[in-house]
Amino acid sequence: MNFTSFEFFIFLIIVYVLYLTVNHKLQNLLLLLASYLFYAWWDWRFLGVVLFSTIIDYFCALKIDQHDFRKHRRKYLFLSLSVNLLLLGFFKYFHFFIDNFILLFQKMGVQLQPSTLQIILPIGISFFTFQTMSYTIDVYRKKIKPTKNFIDYALFIAFFPKLIAGPIERANRFLPQIERQRELSVDKLKSGLLLIYWGLFKKLVIADNLGTMISYFSARNSEELTSALVWGTLYGYAIQLYADFSAYTDIARGTARLMGFELSHNFRNPVFSRNIQDFWQRWHISLTSWFTDYVFLPLATIKLKYRAIIPYAAIFFTFLLVGLWHGAGWNFLLWGGYNGAALAGYHFFKRKKNHQIKKKIARALPLGDLVAMAVTLNFVIIGLIFFRSASLARAIHCFSLILSNFSFGASEWDLLFKVAIYSAPLLIAEIFLAKNDNDISQFFRLPKLIRFGILYFMLFLLVVYHDGAHQFIYFQF
Repeated sequence: MNFTSFEFFIFLIIVYVLYLTVNHKLQNLLLLLASYLFYAWWDWRFLGVVLFSTIIDYFCALKIDQHDFRKHRRKYLFLSLSVNLLLLGFFKYFHFFIDNFILLFQKMGVQLQPSTLQIILPIGISFFTFQTMSYTIDVYRKKIKPTKNFIDYALFIAFFPKLIAGPIERANRFLPQIERQRELSVDKLKSGLLLIYWGLFKKLVIADNLGTMISYFSARNSEELTSALVWGTLYGYAIQLYADFSAYTDIARGTARLMGFELSHNFRNPVFSRNIQDFWQRWHISLTSWFTDYVFLPLATIKLKYRAIIPYAAIFFTFLLVGLWHGAGWNFLLWGGYNGAALAGYHFFKRKKNHQIKKKIARALPLGDLVAMAVTLNFVIIGLIFFRSASLARAIHCFSLILSNFSFGASEWDLLFKVAIYSAPLLIAEIFLAKNDNDISQFFRLPKLIRFGILYFMLFLLVVYHDGAHQFIYFQF
């Protein structure tokens, strides 16, 4: 059931009307059943995966809390993490590892038959397994007390607005919202509907149209590519990716807000990032913070002989895992390594004694912030060659074209012009949100004529430029 489908809006209306007519306890049960129906709509066979992970972690958390001895607590934590990582490893990475083992043995002269097992990836598995693991880890660290109410815990995992593609919520933030009585108001209704409306616009008008155009140029043979086409495709894909993923988050947050919930911000104007660290503090925030808390910090505090290099190695290794989280492929590992090396290098440079001097020089330069933002975004966008390319050979060829074969024909100008046109509304909205602390409800403070003019113009574009129903990009992760 896609957020942009007619079925979803019928589903949402029915759930919302029922939600308004029952008390708090029944609201939670209603939302849980609705969430399971929402997930089963994709493929009912994988509902068992969600339930299995939920049940295991619910009981493991209770057992961890019951024991004082670290040995027993670790046993149940190990069980929880093992189950989730095995589920994730089997469904998402089985073919990647098997195919690479077969290739390795073939290099050594041993012929093995490839696996004929066809494994379908359960949608959203990378998101809900990370959420369940964070819960048991936090209980183990005594940061939270486990809930004894199974319905509340199951809803924390399966709440349908965030189930498929996040944000990856933490128990200490989201469980209290489930346990207490939610307050509904006209302001929440208005801002929730606006978030949904803006998300639909970004998805259907910006992301989907750009996606169709980018796919056309990406499908060209390597010999037909020019530097301008590569750059135009990269810029277009970057905008498509941001519009698509942030659209999902906006619709999820808007839907949750209608029912009195507040989901986390997953993006905070990444287009205004001034360095690579700043970018990763603004992009896919719930994932970055998850890896920071549960992977990077434990690694960075390991006491070894060569302590000076530990933080940098921890950054690099963490981002290799971030890349692997996105997909089972060498291209994603290389993309993670690309960003990890850049972030480790940034932190190494930042610790130099002359950093403050360089910072003052940068501030003194004309348009220093704009230059920093341009350099950062172009660096990030170049890395998308790994993210987008279907093969390593294709990625290498695209890299070779970045600074060569500058020729501008009709195709190149047409691509760059359309990318600029589709970027414009997104950039205007980013400027508005950045000035208003990412509070979309500030839109209602604009003059009435401007508000309705914008809303009607968006509706016109939705009707005219709606390019059919496309899946969200992050569903594949």
